[in-house]
Amino acid sequence: MKSGQIFSSAGDRRFRGTEEAIFNVFADSGAKLSIKIVIRRAGISSSTFYRHHKSINNLLYDYEHMIMENFRKFVQEPAGHNKTNFRQVIYRMLVFIMLNKKIIKVVASRDNYLIIYRMVKTLKNWIVMAKYLISDENRIFDIYVCEVCGVIKNWHEDDYPECVLMKIENDIVYLTLTIGDRLGKLAG
Repeated sequence: MKSGQIFSSAGDRRFRGTEEAIFNVFADSGAKLSIKIVIRRAGISSSTFYRHHKSINNLLYDYEHMIMENFRKFVQEPAGHNKTNFRQVIYRMLVFIMLNKKIIKVVASRDNYLIIYRMVKTLKNWIVMAKYLISDENRIFDIYVCEVCGVIKNWHEDDYPECVLMKIENDIVYLTLTIGDRLGKLAG
């Protein structure tokens, strides 16, 4: 996935175009979304829709799955699990979010930011390996993840401006480097 764009890695050009049309209807729709609305607005048949998704109710799940699959590839491939690359991993996570902000904004707003939570949770291996986390205790890590999600949520609400990318990265690095000092007492 060179560009980081979610739909650029999905099948051939026609498949991607159809998927983008379905997503645009999903993104622009309110709470009431039906197969009839999707096929009419996307200009596709019901059989085409079902080639892309199992059901209308699975759309959010399908987009979350697509985001996470591409996110893992984007973040992990160049960095590996090397503690010296932790800052690079954070930076790549933020770049991925920025490159895919349209789909992430839609999914995050519909799943109460759980997609951001899941993305940050994937960083646990790097944090434990780099010994930023005193122990492998889930309670401390969950608090840390919520802190990082708060930073990203504020960035999300400002529409992911690139001009503050380094500040966001530094805020997350600070939270990471100070886990032991800030949250270590909870481990005891």
